[in-house]
Amino acid sequence: MNDNVIVSIVVPTYNEADNIPILLEKIDEVLRGKYSYEVIIVDDNSPDRTYERAIELANRYPVRVIVRERKMGLASAAVTGFSAARGRYVVLMDADLQHPPEKIPEMINLLERGADMVIGSRYVPGGRDEGLKGFRRLVSLGARVLAWILLPETRRVRDVMSGFFAVKRELAPRETKLRGYKIILQVIKNCGRNGKICEIPIVFRRRLYGKSKLRTREIINYVIDLIRLSEYFTLKYIAIALILAPILDILNPLLGVSVIALGVVIRWLVLRKHVGIGAVSTSEIASTLVKIFLRAVTGIVPAWIVGSSIELTLIHVLRGWNRIF
Repeated sequence: MNDNVIVSIVVPTYNEADNIPILLEKIDEVLRGKYSYEVIIVDDNSPDRTYERAIELANRYPVRVIVRERKMGLASAAVTGFSAARGRYVVLMDADLQHPPEKIPEMINLLERGADMVIGSRYVPGGRDEGLKGFRRLVSLGARVLAWILLPETRRVRDVMSGFFAVKRELAPRETKLRGYKIILQVIKNCGRNGKICEIPIVFRRRLYGKSKLRTREIINYVIDLIRLSEYFTLKYIAIALILAPILDILNPLLGVSVIALGVVIRWLVLRKHVGIGAVSTSEIASTLVKIFLRAVTGIVPAWIVGSSIELTLIHVLRGWNRIF
C-alpha cells in the first residue's frame, strides 16, 4: 500500500463519458491540498468509451482506470476497485453527478475521528432526495423496508440504499457473491453490530447526463442479495415450516397445546445460530392464535396462508433484537 494515499475514491462507470470530466474536476476542487487521493475508475467496457476519457484525464488528475471486458454489475465493480485501492480510507460514489463530492472531506474527517463507516444519507435531517421520482421512489422505499426486515444489521441505518459512502479500507470487501447494485449491504454487515456507522445529510441530485441503469433485473438481484446476506434464513424457515406443518397438524389432536412448544423447540434447534428462543416463541404463538381464529371464520387454507405470513414476518422483525429476546 502507498502510505501517501489517504483516500481512494472508487467510481464504477458504464456510459458516463460526459460526466467523468466534471466529476474529476469537482473531486479535485474539494480534496486538493486537504487529502492525498486517487480516483479508481472501474469501467465495464462502455460503448461510449468512458475509459478513454478517463485515461486522457489521468495526465491532469490522480486517476487509475480498470477496464473489464463486459458489464458485470455495480457490486462486483465496487469490489474490483476496493481490491485495487491504496488509500487508508475508501469512498464509493456514482459517476452520474448525483452524489456531492464536497461531502467527501466531512466523511474522511469522521473516519479519522473513529467512525468505521460514513454514509451519505438522504433521510437524516438536512438530507433531500431530488433524484428519485414516482415509481423509483416507491421502489426505493420498498427496498429499504425489505432490508430492514431481512437484515438486522441495517436497522440502525436510515439510508440503506445509498450508493455514496466512505469506509475504513480493511472493512471494504475484496470479494462478493452479490449480483445486484447495493454493495453497501455487505459493507454494513462487515462493520458488525458494534461497528460505528455515521450518516451525514446529502442532497441526492438529478442526473445531469446519461440514463439510469435501474432495471427490473436489478430489483430481482437486490432481493436475491438480501436473501444471500441473511444466510438464506428465509428459505430455511420456510423449509422448516413446510415440513413441520403437516406433522404438527397430525399430532395436534393428541398433544394439544404441547404442539406449540414442540414447534418452537424444533425451529430454535435448527435456527439458533440466527435467532433467539424468545423471537421463535413470539412468532409461533402469535401465528397459532391467528390460525385458530381464522379457521373458525374462513377455513383451513386462508388461515394457514395468513398465519404463516405473519409468522415469517414476525420472525424476521424480531430477529437480531437479542437484547430483548
